[in-house]
Parts: sequence; C-alpha cells; structure tokens
Amino acid sequence: MTCALAGLGARLPERLYVAASPAPQENSDWARRWASLSEDALLGEVVALGGVPPQVLDHPRLGRRITQILGSDVAWLARQTGRCSRSAAGTDPRPGWGP
Repeated sequence: MTCALAGLGARLPERLYVAASPAPQENSDWARRWASLSEDALLGEVVALGGVPPQVLDHPRLGRRITQILGSDVAWLARQTGRCSRSAAGTDPRPGWGP
C-alpha cells in the first residue's frame, strides 16, 4: 500500500492499520469474555488456539509474562466496545486526512 502511494507521489500515511478481523467495536464479545478469565484460563485458551506452543507451559514465568501482556491487550480491546461509530470511522481531524 505505501509503495503504491509513494509510486503515485502521494502523501504517505502517518499510520497504516491492517487487520484480518473486524474492528474491536464490531465484535468484542470474545475480548470481554477473555478479559474476565484468570491468567491460567487465558493461557489455556491461547494454547488451545495454537497461539502459544504447549512447551511454554513448562516455564511458569514465561507463561505468566505472556498472560500479563495478552491480558492487558485483551482488557484494552474489551473497553473499546462502542467507542467508534461507523460515521466517525475513517475520519481524521487533521486537514487533508480522512475520506
């Protein structure tokens, strides 16, 4: 995307967001559910999805660190529900930015 814009001589974006899932405000039921889990249950969910090798469970400190980081991210996502309306999505208050 940025290469195509640069090739056109266009102003490059300050940020580029790429996602393979709906935006958090679109479907955050899973985030709210995961945010309510204990660290062990959260790690179990991620391991079951194949997101963390089962060998991580052999290292309790590593597992705790992963769940602390992931738990923080999931809690943030769970709080984003309803914060962005469709009408405001894609707008930017800076002149020359947005649709």
